[in-house]
Amino acid sequence: MTAHRIKLWLTIFSVLLFSAVSLEACKPRKATEDPRPELFLSESQMTELITDISLAEAGINYKRNTNKPIDEFKEPIFSVILQKHGVTLKVFEENLNWYNKDPETIERIYDRVLADIESIKSEAAAQKENPDAESGKTE
Repeated sequence: MTAHRIKLWLTIFSVLLFSAVSLEACKPRKATEDPRPELFLSESQMTELITDISLAEAGINYKRNTNKPIDEFKEPIFSVILQKHGVTLKVFEENLNWYNKDPETIERIYDRVLADIESIKSEAAAQKENPDAESGKTE
């Protein structure tokens, strides 16, 4: 074999190896392939937590749009939410990172979050239209 052919085969082999490694690195991995976080949150726990965080962020953004100061309230609000769910920011981030490795699961969680928020919006709209309905008052 000539030196030219050896270089050609090495180049082809290198390109194929690089392509295989690149394709494997880009392939979405199932969350179950990685070890779970030490304090693992179920899909329903993550849904509830992300729903509460999303609602808090919406409130914070509303306050921001009304030119009211929000920085002093942002951190305490998130601390209360995390305490309500019995987790720390680190635990939440570890679980979120773990779930993000499985696109189907994280999409399912966010679909539930959106459904929960829509339900909350519908309940609030119904209560706004008929404020006496919840308290049991009749006219």
